[in-house]
Amino acid sequence: MAARLLRDNQEIEQQLILRTTKRTPIANPKSKSVSSTGVSRFTHSTDFRTIHYRGQRYELTSRQAQIVAYLYKEYQKGMPEVSQHTLLEELGTKQSMLRDAFRKSPLWGTLIVPGRSKRRGMYQLNL
Repeated sequence: MAARLLRDNQEIEQQLILRTTKRTPIANPKSKSVSSTGVSRFTHSTDFRTIHYRGQRYELTSRQAQIVAYLYKEYQKGMPEVSQHTLLEELGTKQSMLRDAFRKSPLWGTLIVPGRSKRRGMYQLNL
């Protein structure tokens, strides 16, 4: 599981390096994660332990980083909504609720939001 997340993170990082060297925004220009000035509202370190979101820097716990990385991978694939059950199972966590990982974090409800389909238990990144 950890090896797969690391591999996925490395693939995402390679894509970002290619995009950065071409001097294009990190995210898809049609997505909401890029402002009208072309500046990305979301960037991350290789391991997702440090992110920048809407001009703010956040330090994440390892579990939070895994969740954000997984949701970002799905976002990149064009399938941004992920069920809480699937996400927690994939990460092999003992937590029963996704929000428990973001207790006291301002990212819950801002970066991590309910899916747009309004199906219960679905979450995505607000990019």
